[in-house]
Amino acid sequence: MSRSAQRAKLVELATVIWRAFGVALPKLPPNTQAVLRRPVVDGDLRWVLSLMMAAALGINRSQRADVAELGRVRGLEPDVQRVLMAEMGAGYVVAHMDTLLPRFAELPRVLTSAKQDDIASALARAVNGWPDAARSLNDWLEGPDVLEAAWALVRRFPDPNAGRPSLWGEAPDAPSTTTPKRGERFDHADYSARRRKR
Repeated sequence: MSRSAQRAKLVELATVIWRAFGVALPKLPPNTQAVLRRPVVDGDLRWVLSLMMAAALGINRSQRADVAELGRVRGLEPDVQRVLMAEMGAGYVVAHMDTLLPRFAELPRVLTSAKQDDIASALARAVNGWPDAARSLNDWLEGPDVLEAAWALVRRFPDPNAGRPSLWGEAPDAPSTTTPKRGERFDHADYSARRRKR
């Protein structure tokens, strides 16, 4: 599958999580609500967290069977997702998000069914049932590593309500067919016509 298709699948899964977080937001502690509403570019940390969760689920570093099933159902390829995050310098925070995924144990199963209310309930239960979850999750989300990666993530993958294209230049999936051959580029490197020596 092409990289552009993998980008679209990542955004599709992140959008499902983002919408579910929107439903779950009133059930979360007030300080967590405030952190998730914190603006980043033209999005918010709720969108950033959704992107990081989707990427961590797509990469599946822990090799969990339920997460692998979700990746199969959603068509996510771990190697391509890993490259997408590394290109933006978000690989570290997504790897850290992978260590937090066991706290969201129900999430892969409910994301496979794709029922928004079930996903929202699973997210709310995970955050509310985690001792000191609000404080540790909030501290991590407001940390310099996440905020730095958040800027790149939101510029590349705009919030679904942003109404704008990506501000990140994308490399094409395949090399251009109009690219001159190496020999042609070499022959014209100094921009002058070539003459044969006598």
